[in-house]
Amino acid sequence: MLTDKFLLLSSSFATTYLSHVESFTSPANAGRIDDFLKEHFESKIAAAKDIYQFDGVNGHIRINGPMSPEGPDLYDLFYGFGGVAYADILDSIAQAKQDIDPQNGQLYLHTNTPGGTVSMVDDVYQALKSCTFKTVMINKGMVASGGMWIGAACDRIVASTPVAFTGSIGVVISCYDVTGMLEKLGVKRVVITNHEASNKVPDISTDEGQKVIQEELNAIYSVFKDRVVKGRSGKISAETIDGLKGGVRVAADALAVGLIDAITETVGKIAAPAKYQTKAPAGVARVANQKGQKIMTLDQLRAEHPDLVAAIAAEATEGMITATDLQTQLATVKAEGAAAERARIQAVEDQLIPGHEVLIAGLKFDGKTSGPEAAAQVLAAEKGARAKALADLSGEGNLVVPAAALGDGAQTMKRSEFNALDQPGRRTAIAAGVKIVD
Repeated sequence: MLTDKFLLLSSSFATTYLSHVESFTSPANAGRIDDFLKEHFESKIAAAKDIYQFDGVNGHIRINGPMSPEGPDLYDLFYGFGGVAYADILDSIAQAKQDIDPQNGQLYLHTNTPGGTVSMVDDVYQALKSCTFKTVMINKGMVASGGMWIGAACDRIVASTPVAFTGSIGVVISCYDVTGMLEKLGVKRVVITNHEASNKVPDISTDEGQKVIQEELNAIYSVFKDRVVKGRSGKISAETIDGLKGGVRVAADALAVGLIDAITETVGKIAAPAKYQTKAPAGVARVANQKGQKIMTLDQLRAEHPDLVAAIAAEATEGMITATDLQTQLATVKAEGAAAERARIQAVEDQLIPGHEVLIAGLKFDGKTSGPEAAAQVLAAEKGARAKALADLSGEGNLVVPAAALGDGAQTMKRSEFNALDQPGRRTAIAAGVKIVD
């Protein structure tokens, strides 16, 4: 099964998250910094698992970052993605069932998550649905994809701010087709299954393999949609969900389509204690040091682990263009553009046929006509001019001139002389009253 590879993440977060995870879980990178990460971030992982608190009446669960069966690893914490384990959420719900009096208390899920893996998300959904007390999900910034899946099991979803985003009902899988690279290296991948399991390992490089994966995604989406429709019974329809196309909606729009139940300022009255508020991104605010936890400044990190800082900086800037490179590229583009325009103008001028100077002048400076295109237009104009001249000549070729006998006193001209004249000369002769003598 490929189910564990499927992710319920908002598209913008998924792009960044998957890129970093796939890069820094490679053996080449992991071996260099694992020891450092363990030393400085294992305490953070422990803190990430401490997500539940009971205040004497209500229970509070903090869900911050992407969700997965086992929670964030060292790399997730190092790059500020955060995260929470489905297992820890389930343990927290189980503890809440022991702590909360259904007659007086509620369970609040303080949530800011882009989603998570498909594996175990429905376990959380079912655990929430089985609660005998009221459950409320408070959207502290984003409840997307997998977050929406479990949020649909709550009695209410409340946005704590007008700019909280909700939705992203859909499924995504990230993978690479490396068959072309392997072929260049002379490596051929061979997969053999029993006859009845031909779809067990679909080949993503083929349309057939992608179709198999697409069908699995569609099947998971159907379950996802069904959970939201049934969990938020009467509040949102399957047709509305399909119409969202996997997108998220800002609070007011989410309320209008039935993704949430309210946008309220009273959330502050039921908010969890400060340690269970959604944490600010790394670098925005300094978190108080906890007992036994090491906090390093950037200067200390540079001084004590210069190789690590260099490796991280190289990864962060890989593929980026510098300001100098940008200016160089702009200058190159301008020079190439100017040269191309000069060549175009010269190509247009080369098509000149005398008599068509005005046409050529217009084509030179229109910024788009090429030499071949100019040639076609000039030839067309020349053909038109010649056709007109021929028509004029044909129309006047049989000029009727009166004939005269010699000695009748009229101004006369021999027909052979008349025929030798050009058209203007003939017209002049006729206008002067010349008569032809055969």
